[in-house]
Amino acid sequence: MGKYASGKDCSRRAVAGELFCRQHISQKGDIEKLQCPRGCGLLTYRLWNQSGYYYCTKCRGAMLDAKRLEAKLASDSSIFNRLLESEGEECSLKCPSCEGLMYEFKIVYVVPEGG
Repeated sequence: MGKYASGKDCSRRAVAGELFCRQHISQKGDIEKLQCPRGCGLLTYRLWNQSGYYYCTKCRGAMLDAKRLEAKLASDSSIFNRLLESEGEECSLKCPSCEGLMYEFKIVYVVPEGG
């Protein structure tokens, strides 16, 4: 479904569960036009580990739903459950996709040495 800069249609297979191939997955953001809940502007779609997510290039916020988080934290389900049950708080920001109030929590990631 993606298009090259020339306007020609792409003939590559789409990523599983998506409408676009890997090269054109960022064009998904052009269809959905989701706004940053902090008012920064349009969110950008990025491919990450065989799936994608929306993020804001200005405030660097990311929109990750529970299903996507569960898949990413599958190796340690206790972390995922703790984040959702005790460490997150409902906030005043509305989800760009469904307009429901969002849950906010911080995820700290330490980059390994040499990485």
